[in-house]
Amino acid sequence: MSPSRTKAVGLNILPAPGPITGPLTGMCNVTGAVYSITPMVGANSYQWSVVNGTIVGSSTGTSIVVNWNASFATGTVSVYAINGCGISTLRTLTVTGPPAQPSIISGPVNVCTNGNFQYSVGTVTGAMQYNWTVPSNCNHCKWTRNQSN
Repeated sequence: MSPSRTKAVGLNILPAPGPITGPLTGMCNVTGAVYSITPMVGANSYQWSVVNGTIVGSSTGTSIVVNWNASFATGTVSVYAINGCGISTLRTLTVTGPPAQPSIISGPVNVCTNGNFQYSVGTVTGAMQYNWTVPSNCNHCKWTRNQSN
């Protein structure tokens, strides 16, 4: 009898895909929202699913296109990787319909009664309008709207 040979073999189980990138808020009545992941070594394909939305086109690549309807409030985008040994664990991203809270208001803090001062916030994805208010007890405050969104 000849001497035997051995070789260590590992099971090629896939981890969950990396983070899903794409818009998170303000998705009410949005079409063409793109969600994607970085390709994984060892994965042959992917399987995407959405809750409360519709995938447009393929759901087996590293990215998908989703349409969210007008009554959308909240949902999820999920994906798992597939190879010859099976499927990975699921990666999920929560998506909401209402826009995110605006960023901190920028503009001067100490002002004179006879000046014009501009205040702004960053663009909020999915926002259709911005509602601004000034203190009701400010008799010298004048309001003009200059909105580029």
